[in-house]
Amino acid sequence: MKVNFYNVDKQYIEFLKDFEIQHRGFTCVPNIQYANNDKFVYGTVLEIGNIKYYVPVSSKTKGKEDDILIKDKNNDVKGSLRFAFMIPIPNSCVSTLIIDDIKDENRKIRISKELAFCRRSKNKIEKQAEKTYHRIVDKVNDKLVHNSCDFKLLEQAYIKYCLDNGLELPKDLQTQEALSQKEEVYQQVNLNQINDLANSGIPFKAKKISDNNFIIVFEKKYNDKVNQILSQNSRKNLKHQL
Repeated sequence: MKVNFYNVDKQYIEFLKDFEIQHRGFTCVPNIQYANNDKFVYGTVLEIGNIKYYVPVSSKTKGKEDDILIKDKNNDVKGSLRFAFMIPIPNSCVSTLIIDDIKDENRKIRISKELAFCRRSKNKIEKQAEKTYHRIVDKVNDKLVHNSCDFKLLEQAYIKYCLDNGLELPKDLQTQEALSQKEEVYQQVNLNQINDLANSGIPFKAKKISDNNFIIVFEKKYNDKVNQILSQNSRKNLKHQL
């Protein structure tokens, strides 16, 4: 998808807001609906595991560390890109902002200059997007984290929205959704039990802690089946000893 300015589906934005509020108690997802003109985004600026990120274009002319000021060729500040408020958006939830359709001539000229700046600064913008993403995900600054979107949380929301609404989603992201929703169980087993579990086809991970002892990790939904297999193994061992 070509780097451009895009409008974002309002229903999707509300979903992100609600999802973040549900898990954080508040949201930093930017408002896009205003009385005069809706906010638009620039992108894509970053791609994380097939999830594309867009950065909101703000009218604010004073920038912080994780912002880039948008300037025209005369170095006059026209707005800013606020990377702490980037959001992941599916392709079907964005539509190109058609600048030629803007009726207000002054606004049209200003947005044209903003887009020209963004395209000239493409590499710088992408580097800043990656830098801010990792600053927030790695929690290098508590104040920044609190006052920014929770990117990992919004990635979960992105995946859930796609699944709930039948939008195209790569298989690896479906797997990621399953992993994010699962509850894990840790249990100690022996080598014979490991072999029985492996033959059962139940997915699990194992870590060796001694010659005949392992810790296994599996999804909670398999708990009954795992316990049944482990019980059968114990009964077999008891019969062999007798």
